[in-house]
Amino acid sequence: CNNFNQIEVICKSSSKSSGIQKGKIIDESALADSIAEAVSTIEKENNISINSAYITIPGKYVTIVQNSITKEAKDKYSGISSKDVASAISQAKEVEIPEDKQFIDILAENFVLDDGRITDDPIGAFSASFTLNAQVLLADREFIKSIESVFRRIDVKIDGMVPSTLADKSIALDETD
Repeated sequence: CNNFNQIEVICKSSSKSSGIQKGKIIDESALADSIAEAVSTIEKENNISINSAYITIPGKYVTIVQNSITKEAKDKYSGISSKDVASAISQAKEVEIPEDKQFIDILAENFVLDDGRITDDPIGAFSASFTLNAQVLLADREFIKSIESVFRRIDVKIDGMVPSTLADKSIALDETD
């Protein structure tokens, strides 16, 4: 992350792999070798050591569940606190997860204050209650097991998983889009 707490791409590398076809892992060992080759190239060219990474997941393995939680502010006279928001996010995670899926992340879309104002950050707003509109991201359990196995083989920790559709959106769109 840079000084603005944003992920910044400082380099990239690629390596062909026979371990994946049409987004499906068909040979974990071959995929691990290809990723290890790309990581090694980056480490050598940039004189860095890669111990962990955020990875993208093909959209076909991701399910997005919309969830809304309405929460009372603990103290409406001092404003909505970070604890109020954290509690709402924790509650929004509590969706029914099918047996073949696994929770990977939650994205807060926006917060609606009791006066109807919509905000991205309600902390400090004077409001008796607020509603969190969120997207709960679930992924195919078997795909996650396979990708975790691949990264264990090359000794790289997975910091997080991002659906490719959301990763593409954040790169291609700006505030006006």
